[in-house]
Amino acid sequence: MGNKFYFIISLLMAVNFAANAATQVYRSVDDEGNVIFSDRPQANSQTQTIESPTIMDAQPDAGEALKRLKSRRPEYQKPKFSISSKRAIRILSPSDAANIRSNSGELSVDLALEKGESEEVIIELILDGLVIKKQWTASPIKLYSLDRGPHTLQAVLLDQNGKLMAQSQAVNFNILRATKK
Repeated sequence: MGNKFYFIISLLMAVNFAANAATQVYRSVDDEGNVIFSDRPQANSQTQTIESPTIMDAQPDAGEALKRLKSRRPEYQKPKFSISSKRAIRILSPSDAANIRSNSGELSVDLALEKGESEEVIIELILDGLVIKKQWTASPIKLYSLDRGPHTLQAVLLDQNGKLMAQSQAVNFNILRATKK
C-alpha cells in the first residue's frame, strides 16, 4: 500500500504541474482573414506560448489591503519649513476610514480653506501619491472612475508660483463597487 500511495501522490503532483505549466497554441489566419487559435498545428500556423494565469484566493478585507498598500507606498513628502497659521486646508469629505459605496467610482471631495482675502491659490489633490487634479476653487471637487479598494487622499494649497502654502492631513478611505459579471 505504501508504494501505491506514493505513486498516486506523484501522479497527482505531475498532473497539477502539467496543468499549471505554460500552454502552447497555434495561431493561423484563414482565407477570409479570421484568426484561428488551435491546440493542433495548421498550415502556415505560428506557435505561441500562453502562460497560465495566476489564480488568487478571494479578495482580502479592505483593512488588510489598506495596510499592505500603505507599507508599499511612500508617504507624501511633508514640507521642511513652518507653514503660516493664516493658511490652512482641510478635507471635510470623505472622512478618514470612510467606506464609500459608488458603483461608478465617483467621489465628491469637500474642502475647507483658510487663506488671505485677495490671495489667488491653486488646490492640488493627491490620490495614492499622484497629483490628479488642480483647480482654483474649493467648491466640491468631483473625481470619477476611481478603482474599488483602499485609497489615500491629500489636498495641497499652492500660491500662484507653485510654492507650498499648506497641506491637509492624509485621509484614507475605501471605494466599494459592485463586481461586473
